[in-house]
Amino acid sequence: MENYYVYLILDPSEDYFISIDDIKIDKKPFYVGYGKNNRIEQHLLKREMNRKCFKSCKIKSILNDNKSPIFIKIRENLTFENANELEMKYINLLGRLDNNTGILTNHTDGGKGTKNKILSIETKSKISNSKTGIKHTEESKVKISKSHKGKKLSDKTKKKLSDSMKGEGNPFYGKKHNLDSFKTCKVTLQIDIETGKVISMFNSVTEAGTVKFPDAVNACF
Repeated sequence: MENYYVYLILDPSEDYFISIDDIKIDKKPFYVGYGKNNRIEQHLLKREMNRKCFKSCKIKSILNDNKSPIFIKIRENLTFENANELEMKYINLLGRLDNNTGILTNHTDGGKGTKNKILSIETKSKISNSKTGIKHTEESKVKISKSHKGKKLSDKTKKKLSDSMKGEGNPFYGKKHNLDSFKTCKVTLQIDIETGKVISMFNSVTEAGTVKFPDAVNACF
């Protein structure tokens, strides 16, 4: 349905002359968004104003000066896809403050996702804390497993993962196995591939992985 629109929020205190798709603007834009129905009006709701982001802080600053931000629809009667594309176009045109490319308070490049979104240390901490202690159900574990199947990691990503597990980054750094921990380890056998005889036994896959076996294979039981 063609009921979406793209809009700008302007600062009434700052003159800024620009023409966007033949629409002349004389006040400084600080946010580009898209939506439908009353989306454009929701920026003044309490829940939006309480958000700790550039846009909300800017709006509160304008209101504190006894002025009102200017909301202007620059394209209307759009499909969802068209609205996404135009939002990205205008954000790219005006640039973002958080990555030093322009004047907007947007935290992403627009569109459906959060591409190139820059998160503050506080936000990263909140996300991390919100996930602490969460246990996945068996169903969610299967979904996560399937989503990762067939994906290939770049050499750069592999190196990052490898480096993150070195030294203090290794969750087992500075720790030692005790009798209880050995109970949870998978016993790993070194088996001669020709005779089938057991050559060596290790307390875990990790321990076996530190040894090279040119003429044998590992089997976990």
